[in-house]
Amino acid sequence: KFKAPYKKMVTSIPMLAYVYSSTCHFWTMTIIFTYLPLYISGVLQVTAEKTGLLFSLIAFFRFLGAFFWTGLGNWMISFTSMSKTKIRKLCVFTGFIVAGSLNLSLCFLDVEYKVAALCILMIMMVFQAVGMTGLTVIPLEMAP
Repeated sequence: KFKAPYKKMVTSIPMLAYVYSSTCHFWTMTIIFTYLPLYISGVLQVTAEKTGLLFSLIAFFRFLGAFFWTGLGNWMISFTSMSKTKIRKLCVFTGFIVAGSLNLSLCFLDVEYKVAALCILMIMMVFQAVGMTGLTVIPLEMAP
């Protein structure tokens, strides 16, 4: 009878890395989507009607970002000699570093730079979308 090595699977470095990166990604997205309407209405001083519209537009850019990262990953697989793992690591690293940097840049913008802040939020969501495309397929590749 075959006994699955559950302890080794759960404590393996790839599994721990996946759990850590997924937790960080989904924690960040929960915080962003929870407090983004407050940021738009409070800091950027936008009316409630426009806040809902802008929030939806920013979330839509995250949706578009999923297509961007999927296309980029597929293009890199087709036209480079790098492995899927290296391509995924490169995409996730690049996406999260750029998204984090853009998120930090929002700290220095106030109501006078409302348009710039909204553009940064939209671009940030495109880069943050790498989590949807990169992290969600990793369990399929880790499965035996």
